[in-house]
Amino acid sequence: MNKAFSSDLKRRPSGIVSWFIYHPVAGSLLLMIVLLSGLTGVMSLNQEVFPPFAPKQIDISFDVRGASPQDVERLVILKVEQALAGLSGIKRILATAEQDQAQITVELTREASQDGMLNMIKSRVDAIDTFPSYAERPVFSAPEPTEAMMIVSLYGDLPILALLEQGQRLEKALSALPGVSYARIQNPPEMQVSIAVMPMSLNEYGLTLNDIATAISRHSLNLSTGVIETQSGRLNLRTTSQAVKPEDFLRIPVKSLPDGRQLTIRDLADVRTEPAMDYSPSRFNGSPALTLDIRRNAGAGLASVSQEVSEFLVGYQQKLGRHLQVEAWMDESREFTSRSNLLIKNGLTGFLLICLIMGVFIHWRVAFWTAAGIPVSIMGAMAILYFSGMDISLNAITLFGFLIALGLIVDDALVIGESIYSETKNYGHNVANVVAGADKVALPSTFGALTTIAAFFPLTLTKGEMGSRMGSLGIVVICCLLASLLESKLILPGHLRHSPRPSRNPMITWLEGLWGRVQSKAGRGLSVVCEEIYFPILRWALNHPWKILLAATGIFSLSIAIIAMGFVRTSILPDIADYEVSGSFRLNANISRPQREQIARRLEDSLSLTGDDIKDQYQLNYEPIQRYLIDINNQTINFNIEIAAVENAPFDAHEVARLWRERLPKLPSIASLAISGGSGGDEQVAIQLSSDDPANLEEAIHRVKQYLAGIDGVIDIRDGTSTRFREVVLAVTPEGKSAGVTQRWLSEQIRASFYGVEAQRIQNDQQEWRVMVGFPDDYQQTLANLREMLIPLPNGSFAPLSTIATIDYSQSSTSLLRINARRSFIVQAGTLPPLTPEEVVEEAERNLLANLSTVFPGVSYSIEGEVKDSSKSVESLLSTTLLALFIIFALMAIPMRSYRYPLVILALAPLGLVGVILGHWVVGIPLSLISIFGLVGLTGVLINNGLLLVDAYRKNIALDMSVTEAIVGACMQRFRPVFLTSVTTCAGVMPLLWESDPEALWLVPIAVSLGGGVMLGTLLTLVTLPAVLVLLESNGESSSLPYNKFH
Repeated sequence: MNKAFSSDLKRRPSGIVSWFIYHPVAGSLLLMIVLLSGLTGVMSLNQEVFPPFAPKQIDISFDVRGASPQDVERLVILKVEQALAGLSGIKRILATAEQDQAQITVELTREASQDGMLNMIKSRVDAIDTFPSYAERPVFSAPEPTEAMMIVSLYGDLPILALLEQGQRLEKALSALPGVSYARIQNPPEMQVSIAVMPMSLNEYGLTLNDIATAISRHSLNLSTGVIETQSGRLNLRTTSQAVKPEDFLRIPVKSLPDGRQLTIRDLADVRTEPAMDYSPSRFNGSPALTLDIRRNAGAGLASVSQEVSEFLVGYQQKLGRHLQVEAWMDESREFTSRSNLLIKNGLTGFLLICLIMGVFIHWRVAFWTAAGIPVSIMGAMAILYFSGMDISLNAITLFGFLIALGLIVDDALVIGESIYSETKNYGHNVANVVAGADKVALPSTFGALTTIAAFFPLTLTKGEMGSRMGSLGIVVICCLLASLLESKLILPGHLRHSPRPSRNPMITWLEGLWGRVQSKAGRGLSVVCEEIYFPILRWALNHPWKILLAATGIFSLSIAIIAMGFVRTSILPDIADYEVSGSFRLNANISRPQREQIARRLEDSLSLTGDDIKDQYQLNYEPIQRYLIDINNQTINFNIEIAAVENAPFDAHEVARLWRERLPKLPSIASLAISGGSGGDEQVAIQLSSDDPANLEEAIHRVKQYLAGIDGVIDIRDGTSTRFREVVLAVTPEGKSAGVTQRWLSEQIRASFYGVEAQRIQNDQQEWRVMVGFPDDYQQTLANLREMLIPLPNGSFAPLSTIATIDYSQSSTSLLRINARRSFIVQAGTLPPLTPEEVVEEAERNLLANLSTVFPGVSYSIEGEVKDSSKSVESLLSTTLLALFIIFALMAIPMRSYRYPLVILALAPLGLVGVILGHWVVGIPLSLISIFGLVGLTGVLINNGLLLVDAYRKNIALDMSVTEAIVGACMQRFRPVFLTSVTTCAGVMPLLWESDPEALWLVPIAVSLGGGVMLGTLLTLVTLPAVLVLLESNGESSSLPYNKFH
């Protein structure tokens, strides 16, 4: 055995780091395991645009045909509220009563089991046996955490029944594709068989609507009548007379006439198949349409399923002909690919910048293997995410987490590599010195990484929708840091154990010499900065520590004052333009279906003119508005608009929304509207008002709306009381009572006359159709017909309505909202930049809402919507930050065996906030919740830098240096690695600051916080921490340091 190697074996230090250095094959095998495992994770992890989020709630819906909002509240909602009262696990109950329907949302506490609560709520509601007979069975559901991967619109000028049949065929065909979980038609028309009978015919033959409905139920049925046992087997007996088509119903007998003829429905009524009352078809790019949601199988790739669906639609279109078109849009795979390419491009740019910076300042071998640790750590994180079984997907948030981690995961490897390089350069390149270099910084770099992990830990526990989505960012960064610990301690040192061999290739030798000269100049330049600039500042700081401390305090206070004076605005969430514009228009009540469709066409025309204006203004050769979908409901018209996703487009969604708003026609039928072109949505400002006194509540609502209207920049103010409809109130007259008519009898007859009588239900393909017997639509729509309507009396005769009932008029709200069993309304509004929702809410609370209960007794308020959700995220982040700070403190106190040094490092960490605030000021963006997420990562970096400095200082003290000598020595020794780690961290996110793509703008606040905070915070730490240490060790007395002592 070689004597040198044998002696080397004898003096090998113990420890896992040194073991891997002495066994490089183990490190190489570990590297291959990490790469293969990471590759498995990359190929297996699910792909999404954003992490799935579903509110923890149970939804209950009721159809109550013919019931007013007041009836729905009294007959359904109050009973459900009573049934659920006292049930633990419920945080809040929101109930909305509208014409013909009730919608109840039961919000659950964080600890409650959603499946268990669903069963308990269902059992309690199902036990209620006093719902009205005309109320449908309640439908219970829980929100799905995933969204449709794409939307497919089927459109053309076809009758609605023909369009529905084609839509159902397409739905089946798409659902049968291998990668598709299911396709579902959004809000399909509720079809029914309408049997329209004229009242004169009923009077002529002495019939009622119920008589015709009874005849249908007797003659239209499929019924099993028994079983015959024969020698050859069993035979089932069935009658098959179920009517399905209109002509089947026309043949049904109703009554035998005295002359022996059978009176059939053909003699009394018209039969047709049509959508239920008040249905208006959706419109896609101007044509009637059906829209299908496409959802993919778990684990199926976005891109592959999208391509599969797109290729299928190309072939399917050829079968449809020219009268019907099919188009896929809102494709998540395209958005995922766009966002992924954006982040990958910026990540590669950051990676190259990091490699360039390291290559300039350290030896190329160290730079290469240090940079190689970045992809290795990312693959290691992929492996951890996949094999740990965490419900984490590859999405815009997690990919951005990898981008943030670029500068963080290189820190450990850089510190280790720099220490090994310095040790071998100063004392010779052998394995023992490689081990010594690695051991020198192994402890502080390990605990530094752990403190950074602890700093990101609060993100994983953040509440609220945004907090829940951003939690995956924290998980990804933590996994990257764990993988980086493994790579920098067990893999990297083994690759640096071999001494570099001179190349025999003259070209390579020349390049090495050229690059060596570049490195030499860069090293001298960094030395000049350290010795000629930093050292004099350090010397002055140690001689005047109190002045440095006061200056740092002043700078920190000044940065806070910048926010207080409004130079840097604050916003919970930045309102960043997207590629989508949404518009919601709430109509006044008593608007008929033809009127609604006419209003929708005028709004559609204004949108088309807006697109023409943009195209002409910017001389575009493409259509700025690519697609739009219009949904027309009883009270609202909703637009979903997709604008052109063109790089460096001269317009954005905010401008489209603004120009469309200016183009909107002045229509008195529109009670309120909300147009949004950004990420803020349409509930930026939401103020909930509740009271048991409806009159007092309405006055308070008017006051709040009036106040919001007076704030410049507040738009789209609306609430549920904006629309009221006229009601016809019927009461039985004395003449009617004498004829045996009761209020209940009258109500039932009027309901049958206007809503019809349900004869039966038939299954038609995937839908259940009602068979309704009633009067023709045109007969129902005139007041004169109402007065002269013939009403069956209990004795079998008929009488005009005007003779048995009085007809009066009143007004009522189109919807009623109850929150926790109290009548409530939510006043909503949007804001225009630079005004933020938080500023509006803060001003309203200060000047109006705080004294609202005094002016309007019994009225309470709460803040809802975007501001509430974001505030919940901030509160949970701050609360978990206290725990994280204690963990960081403990992680520093353990290796230091001290309490005061960790407290000093923690106390100086807020200096990074100076760089954050100044960075937002320079870039011109508001300080937001997204910025705070960057501040979290910044805290870990600054604490890591402080830990390196204090660790070196304590080692110098152990060498019997004086306090000032130890501080200066530590700062000069650690200046280079601290500088390089800070610069590489900044370089990792710097490319995002150059991006103009709207999809990248929401990431800019994190990049500004991390980049600006690290650079300025590091500079302040390099000066302030030595001053605090000298005060700490000298009991507040500064000590003079000669200039040439360490120069």
